[in-house]
Amino acid sequence: MQRRIDLRPGHDAQRIVNYAYLIEISHAAGMLVGLMFTNPVLSVRIEGKNLQGMVDLLREEKVIAIQEFIPSWHTQPAAGEPIITKMVVTTKHGSTARPVPPKH
Repeated sequence: MQRRIDLRPGHDAQRIVNYAYLIEISHAAGMLVGLMFTNPVLSVRIEGKNLQGMVDLLREEKVIAIQEFIPSWHTQPAAGEPIITKMVVTTKHGSTARPVPPKH
């Protein structure tokens, strides 16, 4: 079975990447997570709160999607729940972030 992770930065293009290409997970204090993939060459920077549980699940390849919280799209998570406040996907060509659309 091929395992994949669905990366959903708020206003940017969604990407689905195979776990086999995940070469590094860096994290700090449950607030910052970095992922490096080799194919395609991607760097993902994730900022938020209460992210340690996500790191633990990434180690076991159990995360199927990582989604940035957009207040106008999503319900506010309960206190203590993980929340991703910023996700930036960078390719070998540079950041892929796009301007925020006026209305989704």
